[in-house]
Amino acid sequence: MNRKNTIAGAVAGLLIFMIAFAVEARPSGFDRQGVGMNSGLGRLQFFMELRLTEVQQAEMMNIINRYQAVGEPLRSNAIDARKNLRAIIQADPFDEDAARNAFRQVSALREEGFVLRAKMMGELKAILTLEQRELLKEKKAQRLENMKRRFDSLSEERSY
Repeated sequence: MNRKNTIAGAVAGLLIFMIAFAVEARPSGFDRQGVGMNSGLGRLQFFMELRLTEVQQAEMMNIINRYQAVGEPLRSNAIDARKNLRAIIQADPFDEDAARNAFRQVSALREEGFVLRAKMMGELKAILTLEQRELLKEKKAQRLENMKRRFDSLSEERSY
């Protein structure tokens, strides 16, 4: 039971890290509700529902811990880069070259975070059995369908 609590705590910590990174790295006009397939919570929640063996749980912990250690400085740099970009955008007079450079820095950090998350997800998927991967695909399809229905209903509400 203690091992499961440790794993759940580590996954929760990683979820917080991924959500915070994703929210901070988004463009300022983006909807910050943290929903959808791109949110860290949505992707890792699938793994929690797969009834992993103890060996899989241990492997998952190792993968998560490794990426968390690499991702924390990246997240911190992304926060600083976004603050810098906001300051440059609000500066008077506007400096186009500084804005372009700051935007490139934010973009590079977002790209690095995206690749880091994709690599982690690939490693996490690799520890799954064929049956677990199929269940993961089914859950993803269900989630996409639910998102589509929500989007369609929002679109209908806004059209009035």
